[in-house]
Amino acid sequence: QQQQQQQQQQDASKMQDQPQITLRGHGASSISSLCFLRKNLLVSCDSSEQGCLLLWNIDSRKLVAKLHCGDESDNSFSERRSIIHNGGLFVDRFSTCEEKFVYQQRNGMSVHDIETMKTVSFFETDSTGFCQATTCDNLVIYPHRSSSFKIWDHRCNPSTAKLFTASVQKRMKNIECFAAYRQIFVATIWLSPVGWKVAPSFVILFLLHRYFTASSMNSVSVGTDPVLCMDLIESSGDDGLSSVGVAGLAGDAIEIAQKSKPEDRGTIVTFKVKATCIGGQIKPTLKLRQRMSTCEVGGMAAGGKPGVACCRFRKDGRIFATGGWDRRVRVFSRSGRSLATLKGCKDSVTSLYWNPWIQQMIATGSADGRISLW
Repeated sequence: QQQQQQQQQQDASKMQDQPQITLRGHGASSISSLCFLRKNLLVSCDSSEQGCLLLWNIDSRKLVAKLHCGDESDNSFSERRSIIHNGGLFVDRFSTCEEKFVYQQRNGMSVHDIETMKTVSFFETDSTGFCQATTCDNLVIYPHRSSSFKIWDHRCNPSTAKLFTASVQKRMKNIECFAAYRQIFVATIWLSPVGWKVAPSFVILFLLHRYFTASSMNSVSVGTDPVLCMDLIESSGDDGLSSVGVAGLAGDAIEIAQKSKPEDRGTIVTFKVKATCIGGQIKPTLKLRQRMSTCEVGGMAAGGKPGVACCRFRKDGRIFATGGWDRRVRVFSRSGRSLATLKGCKDSVTSLYWNPWIQQMIATGSADGRISLW
């Protein structure tokens, strides 16, 4: 354990406070998602109406390709002229397929060939919100309307996607975000207020079975602030059903400052999914582990922005990073110990992604359209 802590500290110390590379190509549009497709290839999308998708070569620091949704001069997007005004939400590669990546917009989803960037398949999702999809092996889990989601195997026809509903306390409302790892899938929902009561947010645990069916197993409340992002990584269990998760919450500085207990002020939450076998059946449990704070609020720090917009584990699962409204990128150990705080961003950090091939490299996107590599 001491060796692991030393290694984590060494990894964090190698990260400079200022980015090594800054890329500009999205104008002033907020970067909603980015992903490393290759060791030196980075793809990014923004939230503008056109949903601009850019491909970067980070070695040469040059733009390789630029695609606009609805651009009639672009054959690769010719199928998408009917949904021209939809900002980009999510982009990610498939862990089991090195040739393709998925791109999500407000009400459409497309799969693209990495080499040619051409569209392999496209379908509408019937979702007009801002909930981002997630990938798990060959699966894509994406929102469908407000309180339901679909699971689709990208090797099959989009019409084969299965529909599921997320509900807690017999109330169904807005799905906020997803995260999945192997057979574990979690979703967060925000319940509609009843009367003048504050609406809570819940993390709901699902198990992914063969033929990508899903069954709701457990849920836990994470407070009253909406959950904006979430990620999962394998835990110490070797059964594929134990995971550690991290979630980032929105947060109002005034409301957080009024909370009496310091542990209630955190907008970063870690949780554990543990599976046990009882009577031949898998019984997973979902438990919150720790809450961590970002910037100081209240008093001399009035005006702080404690919300967390993005979070992601590194591929080895030893550390994770969060991006905040306070323009900071924070790096933590798996146990929640603070390792580094990167202060070079000029605006809120809206997306981040670790380079799977270069362990110490992380890319971040900001609300001002900048992409930074650390």
